[in-house]
Amino acid sequence: MRIIQILTSLAQPSYPYFAYNRRRGAIAARCKTLKKIIQRLDKPKHAIALSRSSGGRVSSLIADELQLKQIICLGYPFKHPTKNEQAERYQHLAKLRTPMLIFQGVKDQYGGSEVLEKYPLSPMVEVELVDTDHHFEIEHDRLQIIANKIQNIIESPTTES
Repeated sequence: MRIIQILTSLAQPSYPYFAYNRRRGAIAARCKTLKKIIQRLDKPKHAIALSRSSGGRVSSLIADELQLKQIICLGYPFKHPTKNEQAERYQHLAKLRTPMLIFQGVKDQYGGSEVLEKYPLSPMVEVELVDTDHHFEIEHDRLQIIANKIQNIIESPTTES
């Protein structure tokens, strides 16, 4: 997982292997920090947020406002495994206008293969189920396929606006 993020940051220098990556805190505070980072980019409308777990939640909460090009998330946290449903984790995904690709583990304790039927998702949200759990430990061959898909998204042309 970290290898994908590091390789992405090397392939696309404007990709912020987000400075906030290791910081923890309230979702609102993380949204504020990420917004500041993205707004400092030369072309924030061309930014692709590569995220993991709650980073996908943070990215998806600010994506439409900042008009991000794309969100890619490895293991979205639809539901905390030890808590009741928390609609604030996923309800905004039903109205998301930013393209979002979620690679979700079928055995993910934060939402597995049931997410496609259980959660309302915008047509802009694509979920690709992967044979893994929330830790996202998968075989090298499958990881390479995911990395190639991510690379194709990153390298796709951006139209000027």
